[in-house]
Amino acid sequence: MNVNVGKLYRQYLALLGATSEVKRKKLDAIVAKHGGLIFGVDAL
Repeated sequence: MNVNVGKLYRQYLALLGATSEVKRKKLDAIVAKHGGLIFGVDAL
């Protein structure tokens, strides 16, 4: 696994850990429907 991809995936898991269970279930459904998730991080 690409180091950058692994780092982003770990950050994604941390982000999910900070969401409520309802939001997490919605995100899980979106990931299942679309086969993945793309998110962006802006430093501004």
